[in-house]
Amino acid sequence: MRIIPTDDGEAIENRVREFISKEIDPDLKTVPALEHAADQAGVTTTLYNVVPPLVPDTASAAEQLIRHLTGLNNSGVVSFGTEAGLFQEVGIPTVVFGPGSITQAHQPDEFIEISQIQECMDFIYRLVGWAAEDNPQNLFS
Repeated sequence: MRIIPTDDGEAIENRVREFISKEIDPDLKTVPALEHAADQAGVTTTLYNVVPPLVPDTASAAEQLIRHLTGLNNSGVVSFGTEAGLFQEVGIPTVVFGPGSITQAHQPDEFIEISQIQECMDFIYRLVGWAAEDNPQNLFS
């Protein structure tokens, strides 16, 4: 399940577990085919990982850098998951920024326009130039 930043993942997980224990497990224990093991019948859930959402932070150093290098004056949110929230959670300013459109991603005919690749390369050159400056941290002071 993918939650959004305003959701309480723990509360949702608890609701699912409560539904299983009250609605599903009792019914499983009465299935005739399971009569010899009815006391062992039940649903087991396993939480494999938790990926926190990336919370918009217009004041972050990462967003300020993107704005500086691109001239963009707005930002937005997207409804797909990334590991970006893990970086943000440990204090690393993070943005998701790149070429292409999410509507073209993860499709059988997934593609990125050549013009988008060129824009990406131009951005990377600007980023490298910025990083090569003597005092790039002055952007954020």
